[in-house]
Amino acid sequence: MSVAPRLQPVRVTAFCCRRSAERAAAEARVLGLDVPGLNLVSVPCSGRVDVLHLLKAFEAGADGVLVMGCYEDACEFLRGNILAGRRVEYAQKLLAEAGLEPGRLAMIHVSPASPHRFARTVREMFDKLHVLGPRGAAGRDGE
Repeated sequence: MSVAPRLQPVRVTAFCCRRSAERAAAEARVLGLDVPGLNLVSVPCSGRVDVLHLLKAFEAGADGVLVMGCYEDACEFLRGNILAGRRVEYAQKLLAEAGLEPGRLAMIHVSPASPHRFARTVREMFDKLHVLGPRGAAGRDGE
């Protein structure tokens, strides 16, 4: 009898737009699609998430970070999601310079009416992080 290898737990923080991703997350919970272990941070708009917020999430122990906002033509603040995407790209470059895989950070567009996409995308990030493993040589940078 073979035993499947035990996956090390990973931590994911998701900055979720109140008007899109947070609503999709709430609907996902209602449908039983909730993803355990996700640290959901509600923001008024994904455009309010700064590079510093992203880096601080990693510093606080996240193995992966998602910024989840509206589709480009659906942002109530017009360009917030576009700004968020640019900030994520910049932060990915900073992660690479620091020796972390840029794939640990992603910008995801999701509508409030897509709980299945929300859950699938979050699970895909967890799957990716299980392959990459927790950050740092000891599991979590000094833990």
